[in-house]
Amino acid sequence: SSPVVIMDEIDKYPKLAGKEASPLKLAEERTKNWPGRKKLMFWSTPTLKTGHIWVLYESADVRYEFQMPCPHCGGIQAFKWEQVKFDSTQPASFVEVNTHYECCHCHKAILDVHKADMMKQGKWVALNEVEGKVRSIAFALNSLYSPWVTFGQMAAEFIRSKDNPITLQNFVNS
Repeated sequence: SSPVVIMDEIDKYPKLAGKEASPLKLAEERTKNWPGRKKLMFWSTPTLKTGHIWVLYESADVRYEFQMPCPHCGGIQAFKWEQVKFDSTQPASFVEVNTHYECCHCHKAILDVHKADMMKQGKWVALNEVEGKVRSIAFALNSLYSPWVTFGQMAAEFIRSKDNPITLQNFVNS
């Protein structure tokens, strides 16, 4: 028995643990002797909408998204793939150096050099509210936020992956 359980990459766990229940439910059982103090933390790269992490995300009492101000207009937004702008008819090598993020408010180009300052000014914002006691919260973050990955690298990876279902699934999951 433990008051804290941390499970990583839960979308790779089987739905059932042999003849027992779900591995996630088994982990929850390990915390039942710690009422009021128990913490269960699950994270994973999502795989399918039916995977463990998406099911937990969708069923959470409150879901959070990281939002930041545009460096040009100050409009608050989360990084979304549809705002990454590039010419998909060009090869990946061209796309990697000719891609930007477009503000969903002022439509000006947000460059990779803006990302760090945007992140410093950002905050987690609840996407929904719940009445009563919040028992579960969820956070979602995609690769566009990474300080080590440029918008161009993401777009180039899309160009390289788009015609192969297996590599495209890996791209989408990330």
